Amino acid sequence: MSEIEERFARIYANVRDDLFAYIQRSMRQEDTSLDLLQDAFYNFCRIYQDREVPEDIQCRMYLFKIARNLMINYGKKVYNRRVDLVESYDDAPAINRSKSEPTPEDQVLTRMHAEESEQILAELLDTLKEDLRTVLLLRYQSNLRLEDIAGIMDLSISTISRMIQKAEQALVQEGRKRGLELP
Repeated sequence: MSEIEERFARIYANVRDDLFAYIQRSMRQEDTSLDLLQDAFYNFCRIYQDREVPEDIQCRMYLFKIARNLMINYGKKVYNRRVDLVESYDDAPAINRSKSEPTPEDQVLTRMHAEESEQILAELLDTLKEDLRTVLLLRYQSNLRLEDIAGIMDLSISTISRMIQKAEQALVQEGRKRGLELP
């Protein structure tokens, strides 16, 4: 095995699982996700077969960008298959889509952004102490009132309120450490 083949194999081994998880969360179809994963690595290898391969972290970034573009293109292709072509626009049924309704591309991008945000939030929540994480999850994920959380955790309402404020501040600080733009 040549040096370049070993480098590609190492990059594949290091990035494959994370990239597949990213694609799988976005596409929600295992077969399609596997195809897009293969296409992403194929395109990457094709691009860098005659060029110098960048640092591993840049390779990871490029592979995620390639995968994102492949998912967008796939979404467009699927959308175009569902569109009925007509001989004449006079024969076509009226389109009921309002101007405010998002395009399929916008829907895919919105879903991808939401999933990325969920992943970042989960990582940030993992940095909190267990009691602070529990309080936030009960408040915002379960939509419980402060009184209910106080009863569950056997603490006063004012303590729960302070814990929520402390947890929110800790999340913001950790997010800023990671370079996120937060209020």
